[in-house]
Amino acid sequence: MTAAIPFTLDAVDRAIIRTTQAGLPLTLHPYHTVAEQLGVTAEEIMGRMEKMLKAGLIRRIGVVPNHYALGYRANGMTVVTEFSE
Repeated sequence: MTAAIPFTLDAVDRAIIRTTQAGLPLTLHPYHTVAEQLGVTAEEIMGRMEKMLKAGLIRRIGVVPNHYALGYRANGMTVVTEFSE
């Protein structure tokens, strides 16, 4: 695990967190959509989110598909652990 780097949130960072905490918009270009909402560039959104990720303020950016909405009626999970003696 890497140590978090120091980071101070400004108003734009707080707006990004508020806008994305429930998930990124389901659009073709979600960072552009957020940028348009906040009046900044998509590059600034992506750069700031990358810095927050590296600082440990954001744990991850990932996809969590809704398998029911995709037409699947069941799903499964596999966990693999490594045992050593």
